[in-house]
Amino acid sequence: IIDTTTEGSSNVNANDHGHRTVISGGNLPDSAKRPYTQVVTTIVSNAKLNKSRFFMEDSMDVPKSLLFTQKGKEEAGISSIGWIASDVFKVFSSKELSKDTLSSIFGVDVKVEYSKTWGEKNGGATPDFNGGGDSSLAADFVLYDGSHGAGGFDEKGSILYYVNSMESAVSAIEISAIGAKAVAKLVAQRLGFLKTFNNDHNGEEL
Repeated sequence: IIDTTTEGSSNVNANDHGHRTVISGGNLPDSAKRPYTQVVTTIVSNAKLNKSRFFMEDSMDVPKSLLFTQKGKEEAGISSIGWIASDVFKVFSSKELSKDTLSSIFGVDVKVEYSKTWGEKNGGATPDFNGGGDSSLAADFVLYDGSHGAGGFDEKGSILYYVNSMESAVSAIEISAIGAKAVAKLVAQRLGFLKTFNNDHNGEEL
């Protein structure tokens, strides 16, 4: 979240123009308050996918990716398996995988090359996409605008940007980059460094 404040923060819930303040967090949309989940990345080598574990026939080619449903994720603790090279795979899971689990998937000779836990006690790596409801709706990039949408920069107003607005729909580094670019353009527009194009003009996508 980017807060461009030039004067003291307001404690009111709404101003005369209906702009809500979210400093206290009470007015944040559900999509901005959803919990985050832990993600563990594991890279293994000397691995041979046990196709029968995933109801695949031996004659079938090894797929580039195996994506798990919510039920499958709950049963196996795995979100996805990606095939990187001949005997190298990348696994995303909700917790660190035991040697027995990895052996049952990739064979007893599997070797862990790298393992990284994203989240741990400091939070999570991605939003908990528990499906449906208001939590699936993206928040606005502008959560609060104290200057009432002034055409230029209002040094008496403050504005709160939410860079990760799109993350409620999909979470990836590319989405974070798109969100950051959008907010950078909004800031540039507010400061008068970037013109706002109408829909009938060919210009910036914002």
